[in-house]
Amino acid sequence: MHPIRPKSTHAFALILGALLFAAGVGTGTARDTLYAADGRTVEAEVTEVTGAHIVIRAADGRTATMDRDEIVMATFGLRPEMDAAEQAEGLERVDALRRLWYLLRPSIELPESPAGEWGLKFATALLESEVEENRELAFEVFQTIEDRDWNRIRRHEAGRGRFNALLRLDRMDEAMAEAERLAADPENADPALLILARLMLGDLARASLAALEEEHPRWQLDDDVRPRRQDLLDEALDHYFFPHLYHGDRPADAARGLASAIELFLQAGLPEAAAARAEDLVRLYPDTPEADEVASLVAAEADDVPGSELPGNFREADAAESEPTAHGDGTGNGSRNPENPEVESAGNEDGEDANEEESRKQN
Repeated sequence: MHPIRPKSTHAFALILGALLFAAGVGTGTARDTLYAADGRTVEAEVTEVTGAHIVIRAADGRTATMDRDEIVMATFGLRPEMDAAEQAEGLERVDALRRLWYLLRPSIELPESPAGEWGLKFATALLESEVEENRELAFEVFQTIEDRDWNRIRRHEAGRGRFNALLRLDRMDEAMAEAERLAADPENADPALLILARLMLGDLARASLAALEEEHPRWQLDDDVRPRRQDLLDEALDHYFFPHLYHGDRPADAARGLASAIELFLQAGLPEAAAARAEDLVRLYPDTPEADEVASLVAAEADDVPGSELPGNFREADAAESEPTAHGDGTGNGSRNPENPEVESAGNEDGEDANEEESRKQN
């Protein structure tokens, strides 16, 4: 059956009237409502939306193709697939969401279309799968929603999903490039996506720091490695502190960043700096899971550090000694300096002995 295409406003009105009547007497067809620019409305099922046209189908199977410019808004009725998707579990739910996504996707650009809402559910379910093909499809669905959905909030949510998909697919070069792009232009970035990117960059710097220390276990004695290590430490901390410093109104993200910084301080052998930041986390973001976790983490680490002054969970550190800077280690000593042996051996009581041992070997 060939679709009916209106050639004039009069023909458009006749077609809408015929479809309205047909939709009213049929059963089993979704009731979508289209609102025309001239004030008319029609109930039918939206089956396709292209750049210039909307195809609708009445209950009796007849179709009409209308100019998109004629329609200012559309509301979408319930479909049987929606109930199926909500009630199903596991693979059955994924299959139900798949059918619903392909059914609704043509309408994704129309105001009030629920296509993006269901697409996000579908992509999220795919992303949780261990099958790589499903994660690839999740990336594509997220990208479609980010590019085409009429709803700005969903576009942002899809952007975060797409970024997560890159990570799950181990496409780290692409993820890192996007994270750096977002970090370079924070004013125009979705805040949630920007935070996600900054935390990822922090994780990458932290991993590079660990690799450097593993490759150079005596880094304290190496004039070339020591500044590289400090740069990586500063870089990771800058990223981890970003949510706390600039988006404190997002407690979950701020707490996650501080928790990562605490773990990094402990990794770097700086328990006092870790304790100071833990105090900040518990005081400022007490209702987050990280607030409970860091207390036991720092307390356990303090018990393992000889000579630590940390009583119980936290040490009452003096602010002048423990306040971290953008380029410091959080101990009050600032950046580690080759000319300051006390700073070089911070967190390493064997630093002086190592120097003496090295000198004996040379002699």
